[in-house]
Amino acid sequence: MLNTLTAVRSVIGIDIGKIGNVALSTGYQTIVQNEEDVHNLFRQIVQYGTTTIALELFSVTKNKRKRVKGLHQALDLIVKYCKTRTFAPINVVYIDEFKSSIICSSCKFVDRASRVEPWLFSCTYCGNQINADVNAALNIQHAAESQL
Repeated sequence: MLNTLTAVRSVIGIDIGKIGNVALSTGYQTIVQNEEDVHNLFRQIVQYGTTTIALELFSVTKNKRKRVKGLHQALDLIVKYCKTRTFAPINVVYIDEFKSSIICSSCKFVDRASRVEPWLFSCTYCGNQINADVNAALNIQHAAESQL
């Protein structure tokens, strides 16, 4: 039981936006465009001592892929870094694509109207106000924790 709790607490959810903006469930945000950006991102992740990161599994068609190039570039760089890391490896857990951007990470209420701005999530039920990308990352983290 103790091992399960330790593993669950060491998950960090990552939300990757269409232009490569990345938000962690810890609150950290950045834009990933190259390997140096990924190294900076992982410095943040490593400071929390995590063993697992959780990402959404995207079902983007080939035609749409050009429009979301930044998303796939960031995703590819992050996964490549996890796989090539020889010391203190980080596992990658994929969560099926779901409505992470319109679910309140606090009360779990689902409402498209809660996404008041591209950058702001304000729950219409409980009033929780949080950065929209961080909210999505928290939802991804919660989904991964329940999957583990």
